Amino acid sequence: MSEAISSALIAGGAAIFGAFVGGVMAYLAAIKGFKTNSQAVESTEIRQKKVECVINLSGLKWVLGSYQLVPDEFKARFLFELNRISVLWCNDGEAMRSLRDFFADRTNERLVSLIRSLCVSVNLPAEELSDVGIQNIFSLPMMGR
Repeated sequence: MSEAISSALIAGGAAIFGAFVGGVMAYLAAIKGFKTNSQAVESTEIRQKKVECVINLSGLKWVLGSYQLVPDEFKARFLFELNRISVLWCNDGEAMRSLRDFFADRTNERLVSLIRSLCVSVNLPAEELSDVGIQNIFSLPMMGR
């Protein structure tokens, strides 16, 4: 075999090996990028669900202190949001402690503590609100039921 053919075979082998290594590296980079992106999307969606839950709880707190008859759909929605907390915040010890405290003794102070700890968990600016600001319930007389 001549030296030219040997050089061509070596160059061809090196090109094939280089293409293989480059392909494997591109494949691994794509897998890593996909995993990173899907984790970011998942954490964003979970945060959106958490923010939605806190806002709904705050908006429905009138159900607890209402001086009027509360339609069942509002009671059900409030309880639905309370029950979502244990799943959405299962890895947040402070939020779970506040939830357990609220269920043990359903007082305004415990509700304020629960809403405040949920807000802190999702970086909502609850520290700007006083306890009275969270406790205040805005409700209007409703017709029907």
